[in-house]
Amino acid sequence: MKEKAIVYSGVLEVVEYPGVIFKENILVKPLHIYVSDIERNILSGTLPLTKPIILGSMGVARVIEVQGSSSEYSGQTFVITPFGNKGLLGITEDGILASFTSIHQSYLDEPLMEITPVDALRPLVKHGIELAKNAVEPVLIEGCGSIGIVAGLSLRLLGIEPVFYCEETSKLAMVYEFNIVHHISSISKKWSSIILTSYNMASKHRVLMNLDYNKVIISRLSLTSWIPIKDYSSTIQIVTVDKGELYDQNIRRQVLNEVSRRVRIYEINDLQDALGLFPPKGIGFILSIK
Repeated sequence: MKEKAIVYSGVLEVVEYPGVIFKENILVKPLHIYVSDIERNILSGTLPLTKPIILGSMGVARVIEVQGSSSEYSGQTFVITPFGNKGLLGITEDGILASFTSIHQSYLDEPLMEITPVDALRPLVKHGIELAKNAVEPVLIEGCGSIGIVAGLSLRLLGIEPVFYCEETSKLAMVYEFNIVHHISSISKKWSSIILTSYNMASKHRVLMNLDYNKVIISRLSLTSWIPIKDYSSTIQIVTVDKGELYDQNIRRQVLNEVSRRVRIYEINDLQDALGLFPPKGIGFILSIK
């Protein structure tokens, strides 16, 4: 059994190993992988890497083999989340864009019985809903990528219409007819909650230093390692969100359906066939590996 993987080390390439390499205790066969903002920003250099890495932060995979005492996972199919004990999958830890790969058991999220390619979107949707659940109206979302869009759709279903601050492309937010502001001088000064979702540190700095707010909600996927706080910082609540807990199944289903309508699904027989799809456009695509 050989292992092929899509690796980025300054160039994007498919690397073939003579056998499966066990770095962690769970060997999985990825079935459906969602490719979006994370991979696009890695390829553009916005997310600089310190080592070659297998891409692919979220999706669906079947457990093939287990080393150690966690044999109850063997043979099951799971949603793979980017949030685990070793770091962010596909960013600081090797991801799942591979024919086979080993991961730590903490990246196994929901077990699945009936599987569809759209299930690869579940980690993004779950994360976006958790961001929305922590917000108090009025809400400003910083960033117009897939994380911000899912958070905005979740807020809308909760009865809150957010405003987006987008220094970069805002096509996705426009598609969903959100209220978008491009210049900090054009935005209202007072907000109850600000949700940070982009990788643009300058954008986050401008928002936090020029506006008044009571709560800052940080997507862990935004890789926000520090934030500036005004002198009245003792009155500000700061929340960092990763995969989230239990949430309203009806909202999850509605957001999943809405996002999946704009995500293309590509079936491939070999990872080499996927290279021409990078970098992903729009809200991204799902790779289904036969």
